Amino acid sequence: MNMKLKKLIAILLAAFIAAALIGCGGEPPPDDGTQEPAALNGNFQCGGLGMLSFNGDGKTIGMKVTSELSSATGLPEGLNDGTYVFLFDGGIWRYDKADTLQIMTGDEIYRIACVPGGTGEGSIKLLGIGGEELVFIKYN
Repeated sequence: MNMKLKKLIAILLAAFIAAALIGCGGEPPPDDGTQEPAALNGNFQCGGLGMLSFNGDGKTIGMKVTSELSSATGLPEGLNDGTYVFLFDGGIWRYDKADTLQIMTGDEIYRIACVPGGTGEGSIKLLGIGGEELVFIKYN
């Protein structure tokens, strides 16, 4: 094969792969016919590691993060307030079907993977940086 043909094949192959990758993802989870749950409301405790507090508006969050929870999630240590959204494939989505919890404090954005199907009105299951499951249980 001559050099021009090899380059053409390489370019076409790269274009095909790029087109295939663009077509991947972007699909929301299938609609299972259930009604979207009410916004999270209350305090969710993760053992002695910390707490996430939701006031029911679907936007604001308070956090109490220990050094251990900070190491596991990347969240800032201490008491912080911010806003949050749940995401699926990068788009805002209902929390019970989300793959990511995104928290914004000041100018910082933190993203934590959700355990599939693990978040509901009574608990939030997140995946720590090392893959460990972090379970936050609602206590009030």
